[in-house]
Amino acid sequence: MKNQSDGPILPLTKVIRFVITFTLFITLVYLLSFLHIIPDSWGNFLPNLATILAVPVGIIAILAALKNFEKALVQVMPRPTAWGPPKIPKINRKLWMLVGLVVAVALIVVGGYHYIWPAPQSTVPPLLFSYSTPDGPIGISDGSYVFDVKTRNNQGHHNGALKQQAANAFRSQNFDQARQLWGQAISGDDSDDAEVLIYQENQRIINSGSPYITFIAVTQLTGSHEEYGIGREDLQGYYVAQKEFNSQANPFRVRVLIANIGDQETYAQQVTDRILSSYQQDPTIKGVLGWPERTQRINSMLLTMCNKHIPIVTVSANDSRSSDGCNYNFSVAPTIDSQAATAVQYIKSVLKKKRVSIVYDPANEYSQSLYRSFIDDFRRDQPSDAAIVDRETYSIYSSNTLPGLLRATLRGKPDLIYFAGYPADLNAVIQSLPASGGVDVMAANIIYQAPHFPKAQPVEHVRVYFTAFAYPDQWAILHLAQPDFTQEYINAYDPQQFHRGAYGYERANDSVMIAYDALKSLMVVSKGFQDSRFPMDQLQRALFNSKYKGITGDIRYNQGSVDTKPVVVIQFTHGYNVFKGVDGCYDDNAQGGCFDVQNNGRP
Repeated sequence: MKNQSDGPILPLTKVIRFVITFTLFITLVYLLSFLHIIPDSWGNFLPNLATILAVPVGIIAILAALKNFEKALVQVMPRPTAWGPPKIPKINRKLWMLVGLVVAVALIVVGGYHYIWPAPQSTVPPLLFSYSTPDGPIGISDGSYVFDVKTRNNQGHHNGALKQQAANAFRSQNFDQARQLWGQAISGDDSDDAEVLIYQENQRIINSGSPYITFIAVTQLTGSHEEYGIGREDLQGYYVAQKEFNSQANPFRVRVLIANIGDQETYAQQVTDRILSSYQQDPTIKGVLGWPERTQRINSMLLTMCNKHIPIVTVSANDSRSSDGCNYNFSVAPTIDSQAATAVQYIKSVLKKKRVSIVYDPANEYSQSLYRSFIDDFRRDQPSDAAIVDRETYSIYSSNTLPGLLRATLRGKPDLIYFAGYPADLNAVIQSLPASGGVDVMAANIIYQAPHFPKAQPVEHVRVYFTAFAYPDQWAILHLAQPDFTQEYINAYDPQQFHRGAYGYERANDSVMIAYDALKSLMVVSKGFQDSRFPMDQLQRALFNSKYKGITGDIRYNQGSVDTKPVVVIQFTHGYNVFKGVDGCYDDNAQGGCFDVQNNGRP
């Protein structure tokens, strides 16, 4: 009878089969996770669980097999024979099984070691985050967080609680609930909330499984001085462009991450630092756009980002005299110089004003740049009887000091005041002008913020003008072809047509249209690659050599700024914004596409 101990080592055979099967299973899970066929969490959890279970099983199997190890070795040892030297037998199958088991378990033990004593974790923070400030949260979100949740002076959205619930559901991966809450959040008067619409569109393209690229939209949705209005307008433009692109037959889709920097430079620095440290975590990210305000410190942040070779398209006007020389930083807006030149031309040629006083903030980059450009243009070809009669400085958002400053500047008997300030302060300027009339006000594009400026009390004896980047009726007025944008804007923000003719629902101001052109220019250039995996450097080179026909005029980036963009002159009167003229070209290749403010301005 054959000794039982000489039979096949069945436990070892089973263990080896188990190890091989489990190894193949783990490999398959990793592959499916890499291809995004199953959630990434599965690709991490199951192999780790397998490692933890396989290590003790393998060790127990070896210990159980040790009693057979000596017998296996004896069976394969050479034995002397009567006919000569020892005969080398064939390698016993049992030894191969035992050696194979030892190697397999060794591999599992190595894996277990890396799991139990893992390598130091990366110190790179996650790209998406939210940080609470006294004025509201800042951060970067794909829908996981929400920023625009406050109602200010009964102005704006009232859906903050629903948006917060949706963000909580999204972070918990309860996407169906998040989608339902988002739908409730944009009902009624809150149908103009582009933050919600962008999060909805992001989730829609993720669910579709289509390849996509990502842009980070930097804006201001919180702040103690109502900067949230700027952000709402920017996001409206981004959403219309995103939705339009994703609805067309393009090789990939576009996702937009919202980065809220609030109204403090320290907050902007936190968001910028997070982008710089973490953007490489997501290979779909191709660039950054936005930045509605430019200060010296923000320009420094942009330069740092630019030196990392991250393509940037800003919606704020550049001062051509302070160019940083970085070929990765582009602006879709007309330059501050062109705004000042149009203002001066309109003041001299149409309004026929000759005595001008200037009020500005020397500590604010935007205000200071407007002041310098206006002075330079006013002095150029200046008639002998035209003069700058006074210059007064103030601090933005310190409107309580303006009445005194206005009394001082009126001693110079100006017939126009050029106000290089913000919307929140304009009402103090208007109310401080003499009731006898005769003194007009000219300001710049930042005044054209639909949620803010119409709140200024109209004064019949004061005519207020400002330069802007676009006007919602400009195509009809100038007899130009109406772009699809106008109807797409209404479809997005007033689908039930409850707000006929209202800004923010059916009428877009220039901030919305500039934001639309900013994202559209990035998407049009990106589409040329036909593959979502193109590197950032290629996008930068393509932008530098691109030409795009935008709704705010032709866009040809030249040393970071657009070559020629039209600047509109608007008058605020009786609570309405009225188009007065435009200087520049909407299509410099078409007859009748260029305009001179002297010929179509009507005082």
